[in-house]
Amino acid sequence: MLAMQCTRLGKPCTYSSPPKPSSNRAEKDSPESLSQRVELLEQLLKNQTQTQSSSSNGNGNVGVNFKPQAGFLIPVAGLPSNASRSHTLFPTTFFLDSKAHRPISADQLLPDLPVPVGIMDVLISSSPLQSLCSTYWSRTHTWLPILSRKRVSEKVDKFNAATDAGLAILLLCMKLVSQLPSELEHPALSALYCLAKGSLSRLEHAGLISLQLLQSAILIAVYEIGHAIYPASYLSISHAARLGIMMGFHCKYAAQLFMDPETWTYREEERRAWWAIVILDRYANLGVHGLPLNVSEPLKGTLLPCTESIWNSGEIGTNQPLFASSFTCTIEVGSFASACQASHVLGLVLRHRDDPNKATTDPHFRLSEARQLHQTLLALSTYVDHEAQDGSMVVAIALCYSARLVLYDMYACNNQFSALGIRMSEEEDMQKASIDGYRNVTREVFNFLDDDGGLVENPFLCHCLYQASAVFAWFIREKGNVEEVAGLRAVVGRLRGIERTWRVAGEYIRHLEADGSLKSLEE
Repeated sequence: MLAMQCTRLGKPCTYSSPPKPSSNRAEKDSPESLSQRVELLEQLLKNQTQTQSSSSNGNGNVGVNFKPQAGFLIPVAGLPSNASRSHTLFPTTFFLDSKAHRPISADQLLPDLPVPVGIMDVLISSSPLQSLCSTYWSRTHTWLPILSRKRVSEKVDKFNAATDAGLAILLLCMKLVSQLPSELEHPALSALYCLAKGSLSRLEHAGLISLQLLQSAILIAVYEIGHAIYPASYLSISHAARLGIMMGFHCKYAAQLFMDPETWTYREEERRAWWAIVILDRYANLGVHGLPLNVSEPLKGTLLPCTESIWNSGEIGTNQPLFASSFTCTIEVGSFASACQASHVLGLVLRHRDDPNKATTDPHFRLSEARQLHQTLLALSTYVDHEAQDGSMVVAIALCYSARLVLYDMYACNNQFSALGIRMSEEEDMQKASIDGYRNVTREVFNFLDDDGGLVENPFLCHCLYQASAVFAWFIREKGNVEEVAGLRAVVGRLRGIERTWRVAGEYIRHLEADGSLKSLEE
């Protein structure tokens, strides 16, 4: 019949060949995988039946507009009837009169909602779900350990498509940030990215605020930064910061939306989520001048995350204070805690650089502050270099190097200071320290790449490598030494390697090519 129709229309008769078996066919056809996929499909069919029943009844109850193609389910005027019995909407008293607000349970704004069909399709294709998690633990968790492996594993084992919409979106974002980008489309056009972004927006629009929502927002911001999706990434970080502030993670003396966590693990997840926002906020402002930070400086009593050995094992750990009298190698500080320390000092450097009153500030004070920042960064660099036995310290090292290069860029050339003003000997001292610092940092970056110890590529490396490339190019123009050319080649080579995972690295390379920094590599 089909052949006769082709003949009548004068078209060649072609038949598509059957799809080739995937490389992971054995894994997908395993009994465990097939069993979980069948279970998820059964839950999906059950949800659709219940949805059609509840949306077609005429009892007048306020319900939900079920539009699977729209991503998430947005309540028209309230929550689903089956959730409203045990949950309430966002407490408006929190904003209208916070003194009258009483903190609510952490799960009160995360009712039992069915997983949208679009997200279920993705999760079914990723089953078993523990396999999705394993990819995340190996590719992302090593340098951004904000999720509790114990809590996530427990929730995944009990995953129910009829009630766990919040967990489903978190799993979706874990998959998003861990997958390799397609060669055929820009990461901003990825169907998975659009689904995750839209679902998160609708979940928040419904007033369903939770730690899972914040964690999902953080992972989306990481994806956007890693693939140079601007201005979306800048806005997403600001948005995540506002969510964290609203939940009181920035300051326990501020109005608290939720009750205190019942477990140390949950509180540690909150702490790590907030520190991730601080790191993202500082990192996003490295290349742009004059924009205010979204997150203020940490308070004096702020605690750092525990060590990763404790965190990954699911045990109860201890937390070191951020503000200590000195950096010491006798107290064990985890790799993520070191990254938090580096982001804090980076924030101080950025505030020093972007101070709107710097033109009228006492120059003695600014030079003294610059010198103190220089000494602090030297001490922190010494500590993280000492602890860098493997690639776990990569984020701390990259942030520390970036902070130093930003500071040295301000003072390596003192022509910026007005010749009509008062010149001070401290200017030359800081200039010398900056030029020496340039040499030291570029040398350390080169050694760091030469002996990476199983370095895991992540987007926080990219700006540091970009800055180091610019300094190497300057040294080559000034002296043209073979060592500088080798250093530039090594740094650019690492950027090209990272580009396969994070597209932002390619953007940095194109900037270097455009300003002529890579000419020496063509000779």
